[in-house]
Parts: sequence; structure tokens; C-alpha cells
Amino acid sequence: MTASLRHFNCLHCLLALPLVLCLADKQHALSCDSEQAGDVSLLQRGARSKPPSAFKSKANAFVSLLYGNISEELVMLRVMMSSAKRHGSNAERLVITPQGALGMPQTWRDILRADGIKVSEVPPIDLPVALQGRSKQHWFGVLNKFNVFNMTQYNRIALLDTDVAFSGKRHPDDLFQACGDADVCTNRDRTKLWEDMAVQGQSDCNTLNKDNLTTIGRREIHCFCRPAGNTGVMVVKPSPKLYKAFVDAVAKETRPFGLPDQHVLACFIHDNPGTVSYAEIDATWNACHSPWNKADSAALMHWCGDVGMLMKPFQCRLGEFCGDLHGPAVLQMWVKELGSVDSCTLARHTEACAEQNACHWCGNYCMDKRVGCSEKMFAEKPSLKRYVEMFEVLPPVAQQMVRANVERYLTNGTLPEE
Repeated sequence: MTASLRHFNCLHCLLALPLVLCLADKQHALSCDSEQAGDVSLLQRGARSKPPSAFKSKANAFVSLLYGNISEELVMLRVMMSSAKRHGSNAERLVITPQGALGMPQTWRDILRADGIKVSEVPPIDLPVALQGRSKQHWFGVLNKFNVFNMTQYNRIALLDTDVAFSGKRHPDDLFQACGDADVCTNRDRTKLWEDMAVQGQSDCNTLNKDNLTTIGRREIHCFCRPAGNTGVMVVKPSPKLYKAFVDAVAKETRPFGLPDQHVLACFIHDNPGTVSYAEIDATWNACHSPWNKADSAALMHWCGDVGMLMKPFQCRLGEFCGDLHGPAVLQMWVKELGSVDSCTLARHTEACAEQNACHWCGNYCMDKRVGCSEKMFAEKPSLKRYVEMFEVLPPVAQQMVRANVERYLTNGTLPEE
């Protein structure tokens, strides 16, 4: 870039015009802002001369982490982001992915951008050595989500796992106002359950020797830094100070957590009260363990399990209900949203799928051919065992619905016992 062009850029600064040229190249932008002391003062005066209404306030953003090439994660992510837009959100929608080999495939980035979702690479935040033995296989990239602490271009960020969806019971953007001025906000995880488990196990949380980690078991892990928040839904006020403090804390962490993101964050908040402020978010914004009767009224559904009564929405065959604790209404909501982002899934048979050039048949379902088939998706059938497990924790009205479903399947002879 020539000196005359840099001077022209600074003329833009002087006239308080958009700094498109000046900001296009970081190296030359620095030259423009600091080439001469006079230019710096001109830029500052130009900025101050703009009326307050000319400044655009920082946007809020829904952000989710995606890494690797697990098809069901991409499918859930698209549904989640679509549900935010469908129900009126004006916030930016952004997916972050780690730099390098952990990042998602280019084809997926193209799909997301076509959906109107931004994609941004972030530097890796590796699991501490103490966590890698227990957690690396399943959670190896999960701490990368905390790069949102450094995304100061946004006022507030709602960091969402892929397995959530907005129901429309509340405006999605209300979530950004749910935490006041706290730096971090989550809904408390099932803390009482884990505390009870610890007390019934080998050690009481209150007497556990946390300096002796050699005999720590699954139950005792949950004693660290309780209560822990469920990080599947988290509202953050970004700041460089918060980001640096968190990264430094992760580098020094030695406790063998089982859920790295939740327990690392809980201990970071617990150990740094002067650095990070915390508030709890209402459960309506994270219906993780909400049973049938409460899930129907939640603002943000969260399918936070994949065994027993807690299922992911992609597990049950399309058009069926396999006994998820949250009930059939929210599953139908998710499937309807899926059809809006991938019309291939509306085809329920091989023949109908083959009629669409953009689709391919995956054994049990039809999907956009750019998304690989997965044996885990839409593979499970209704199970009598699962229905019985769910029946015991449901209110009477929901029990009647479960009983009707069981009777229908038994009449048709299609309900497996396992």
C-alpha cells in the first residue's frame, strides 16, 4: 500500500466516513492510524464528531461449537439455528470451529453459510493432561467453546450446544437479558442428585480429601466446586480479561473431571470470585431434565442425554416416539424444524428420496447428500422397556398418553420389549 493511499484512508478518518479501506488490512490499518501523530488526533476527532446515533451498538449472537465430522451434530446444529430465526431472533448466528485438523469439513461450512450462519475458526483450547485419560475420547475438543469469552465484538453471547431448540414460548432474544450484568450465566445442573450420589458412595462431599486424587471415583468427581452449571446453555459477557484468566486456569488444572466443560467452568468460577461474576438462569431456558408436562412449556428445549429416558431427537425413527422423557410434542417440534432446513427428510421411503437429486437414502431416512449417513440417526424403534421406565416419573395426564401409545403398539404388534 502506498503512502498516498494511506493518507487517503486517513482523510476518510478525518471526515468520519466508513473505514473500509483502512480496516481491510490490519498491517496497513495500523500504519494509517499511527503514521503521524497528527493523523491519530484527526482520527480521534473525526470519531468524536459523529453524533451518538451514528454509532451502532454491539450485536448479540447465538454461538455454537462444531468440530470433527459427526453428521448428527451438524443436523442438530442446523435445527437449533433455524429455530432461533423462525421464532423471530435478530441476533447473529455463528458457529465456531477449531483451527487445523479438528475443524469441520469445508462442505459443512458451505452448508451453514447457505443457511445464513457465519462460520469462524478459533484457536484451540486443549484439555488439561489430568482430564485426557478420562475425557479425551469423547470430550477432546469441548473446551474450544470457551473462546466466546474473547469475542468482544458482541455484547452478549448465548453459547448453545447443538442438541437444543427454541420452542417459541418466549422470544429467543429474551435469553440475552436473562442474566443481568453477570459475566457468566447457566442453569444449575442436577446438583442435588450428584451430591446425594456422593454421600451414598465412598466419601461425603464435605469430608472428601481433594488433595488426594488417586482414589477419586465417578461419584466423588461431582463434589468439586459444586454447584456446577449445565453449560449446554450459557450466556456470556465477553472480555479479554475473562478469557485470559480462564485459559490460564485451564493450563494449571489437575483435577480429573468427568465432564470437562461443566466442571472446569464451575471450578474457575469458584476459584476466581474477583474475576468472574456468576448468575443462574431460569430452567425454562434449559429444559434438560424437564419431564413431559414441563417440557411442553419450556422456552428452550435441551436433549441432554442419549440413554434411558433421555434421548437425542435424532435417535428415534422419523414419525415415531420412542419414550423420551420430554414427550412427543417437543420431538414433533424438532422434526418439523428439521424438515424446514433439510427437505430431504420429508421423504420417508427410498422411492420418494430417489426422486430428489440433492438427497440420498441412508437405510432408515433420507437426507441431503452432502451430509454423510450415520447408523445412529433415526435408527431406534419404540421400546416397551423405555416406556415403562418413563411411565413411573410422569404425571397422571402424561401416563394416560403413554398407556395409549403402548396399547396402540401392542395391538399392532410392533413394540419390541427391549
